[in-house]
Amino acid sequence: MQPYQTTLDWSFLDNNVLYDRDIEQDKLFAAYNKRLSSQSCNEFILLSGMSGTGKTALAQTIRRHVTSKGGFFISGKFDQLKKSEPYAALVSAFTEYVTAIVNGPNENYLKQVKEDIQTSLRTDLQLLTDMIPALEQINGLQQASSTVKGTEATLRLHMATRNLVRTISSPSNPLVLFLDDLQWADSATLDLLRALALDKTCHGLVLMGACRYDEVEFEHEFAEFLRSIEHENDATIVPIELHNLTFEAVEDLVSDVLRMSKEESRPLFKAVYRKTKGNILFVVQALESLCRNGFLTRDSNGRWQWDTGELKAWGKGVTNVEDLMMNKIRRLSPDSRTVLMTAACLGAEFDGYLLSEIVSVFDIPNAVDEAVENGLVAELPDGGFYKFAHDRVQQAAYSLLTDEKKAERHLDIGRCLRQNLSEEDIEMNLFLIVDQMELGSNFLDDQDEKDELASLCLRAGLKATRRSDFKAASKYYTLGIDSLSDRNWRDQYYLSLDLHNAVAETKYCTAEFDAMDKYINTVLSNATSLRHKVPAYSTKIFALGARHRVNEACETGFTLLSALGEKIPLKASRPQVMMNVAKTMYMLRDKSDEDIMDQPPMCDPDKIAAMSILNLLTYYAYLSKIDLFPLIACRMVQLTVS
Repeated sequence: MQPYQTTLDWSFLDNNVLYDRDIEQDKLFAAYNKRLSSQSCNEFILLSGMSGTGKTALAQTIRRHVTSKGGFFISGKFDQLKKSEPYAALVSAFTEYVTAIVNGPNENYLKQVKEDIQTSLRTDLQLLTDMIPALEQINGLQQASSTVKGTEATLRLHMATRNLVRTISSPSNPLVLFLDDLQWADSATLDLLRALALDKTCHGLVLMGACRYDEVEFEHEFAEFLRSIEHENDATIVPIELHNLTFEAVEDLVSDVLRMSKEESRPLFKAVYRKTKGNILFVVQALESLCRNGFLTRDSNGRWQWDTGELKAWGKGVTNVEDLMMNKIRRLSPDSRTVLMTAACLGAEFDGYLLSEIVSVFDIPNAVDEAVENGLVAELPDGGFYKFAHDRVQQAAYSLLTDEKKAERHLDIGRCLRQNLSEEDIEMNLFLIVDQMELGSNFLDDQDEKDELASLCLRAGLKATRRSDFKAASKYYTLGIDSLSDRNWRDQYYLSLDLHNAVAETKYCTAEFDAMDKYINTVLSNATSLRHKVPAYSTKIFALGARHRVNEACETGFTLLSALGEKIPLKASRPQVMMNVAKTMYMLRDKSDEDIMDQPPMCDPDKIAAMSILNLLTYYAYLSKIDLFPLIACRMVQLTVS
């Protein structure tokens, strides 16, 4: 005779079985169908509720329906420990799409998607690949995208993303994008999400999100995002609020999992409901705790049994779901516990390979498997990657570390990854490494190591800039500057120069002009050559133009050009203009277009700097000093062919 199973069997929930969610599910499917109808308007479906109310489970019920229609359901999750990583949730979601079509059975579909993406994105494909590296699996390596700054760079990224969505989705083959834990979303993602939500041409896109409403106050960035959507006449938010399960729903759930009548299970159900108030996550973990701790056992006939007096004792010892999780983690082997606490420092999802580079545990796979068997961690489809079963599991594992131990563990993680990974893997995990070292920076004492962190911050900032997330870039640059010593301009001149020039540019991009001026003045005071000051002057000219001080922008540029050996008069007479045009025409007399294109690259650094300033001034001269515009254009041609 087979022994009776001593654990609870939740397999009946695998087929998207939900309790007390009929109304919410009907609203979700109605909103989905309306969005894809011929008379649809822009919608953002928002699932809200407290932690553990089943928001993600409700969203997942639509997955099978979408895929059966030839569409894709992709999801991403924001992480409290990765708020500074640009577009992390969106990158995760679109990586899921790439994985699905690359590993899917339909090669013709993959070929068609590749052609469509190349046609629609063209020169912006690399810009998007910088944000979503997985796109390289479809379209291969691309030429570097043209360099643009500020609002233009952000708008180009938004446009490229919208083009991608239009290309891979339609009402008959929809793309459902579900983003979880929006209360932790970064500002760059919210801006891009707003652009998608308000785009009237993405007819095949269904946007869904979930958030904990108790963590979103009026001034919260996500609250501002919702208000900005509501203010648009052609976009609506479809709110679907989830509460704890009703008394009757918990009664049904307990009866079903125990395979007992409601009458028989009522004493247990009442004890569980009294403690959990119907929070589904708490209900499940409470039942698991009762079973695990011997309060819920099988009798000789295989039926579940309990002692009512013992239930009362159990109830007094349990205060919240996190306590249950922490007790469950404490029961693991020391190795599994260590692995789980370290993984919690990495985020809601983690890479088994990275974990192996960090944790000094002999048998990491077994340690992870133990956590999986206990329902604390789940393996993701792309092998080697894992996620915590719920945010509360991650938070419980993280809470087992004291604040001091957390900082030490984060610093150790950053150090291990920096020392053990290849250069390619460091670049791939750059944000993670810098964020981990920042969280442990209070324990950084060695200045050489601080300088190395500053160097990594510069790389992370440049990577964030390529993704047009200027706030994140600014944060990394500022952290880099703060990591340098008080004698940084003497001890780390070029690193200091690059960080200050870079942060000044990002402050211009985010319209923080006072902060920008501070960093520009620091560069101009400390740079040892005019050539090193050119980037700061360029940013200053851009910013003056953005603030409608066009004459000042021109004067600053002309002063700089004069210092670089290119004197442009502040006023030009008609004879001067004609003379320069004639000189330029003479220099071009024997040169074809091919000859000009075959000119060797310019080598003189001062002339290269002058060309960048001349190019920058063409726009401002056209606006305010039109008489000088021909002189600037002619001088650029002369420098090119001379």
